[in-house]
Amino acid sequence: MTPVPFYSHFSADPYFNMAFDEWMFARVLAGTSSFCLRLYSWSNGAITFGLNQSYERAMDITRLNDTPVVRRITGGRALFHDPSEFTYSLAVDIAVANLPEAAASPRGVSQAVSQTLMKFLAAAGVRSHRVRRSSQSNARPDFFHKAPCFASLARDEIVAGGRKVVASAQRRVDHVLFQHGSIKISGVASHPAVAVSDGFPGGQADRPPVSRPFFDSMKPHFVAAFESWLKRPIAPCDLTRSEQEQLREQVLQVRKNNLSRRDIFKQK
Repeated sequence: MTPVPFYSHFSADPYFNMAFDEWMFARVLAGTSSFCLRLYSWSNGAITFGLNQSYERAMDITRLNDTPVVRRITGGRALFHDPSEFTYSLAVDIAVANLPEAAASPRGVSQAVSQTLMKFLAAAGVRSHRVRRSSQSNARPDFFHKAPCFASLARDEIVAGGRKVVASAQRRVDHVLFQHGSIKISGVASHPAVAVSDGFPGGQADRPPVSRPFFDSMKPHFVAAFESWLKRPIAPCDLTRSEQEQLREQVLQVRKNNLSRRDIFKQK
């Protein structure tokens, strides 16, 4: 059985992080792979906001200072990523990836990933549970455009100690699904441009970054959790020289068009 390609990047540049996620999605769209998986962290704080959000309404742009901002290729709301978090991403062709039957749909993938990430969190000493129903405020247009990602509870998201600890966003093009999400093992870091709404306590500004030893120690747990779901091996994968060139170009595009809808998958 062909292993699932696994990529990991410790303390990576924000533009690189978003570019690599886009590259992974494009790889599966092109049929190069049926499934790709990734775990990464951030070299410095950055804000990402949803594909369909208004930049001016998604955050307080007068309080950004020098924080990088990037529009995601997925939906959802504005989110401050900081060096204390883990982030995951996956791209899967649900038509050919031979997923377990219960996961062979966008909702099924979302549920399966949540259950898998709960195993990963357990390995980090975090007891969690999955949200069964989205909060009613999610449907309000004003809440969608202005509320930060960790100020809402959506179905299949993960909660620990009364607070959301994983926030995920998804995008589907034909039968190819891309999903990524922020794993706040150490809690939610705050940023003045992404204030937390009433009823959702704000985070702390200075959380210790993920260390290299901790990141490396958690990678096997992440891989093991996904292997348990997929029932197939997962193996680290290096980029070819051609793929490295593709990625460099994608990073340049993200830097140049960081606030734009980089809808490069519409052609598929």
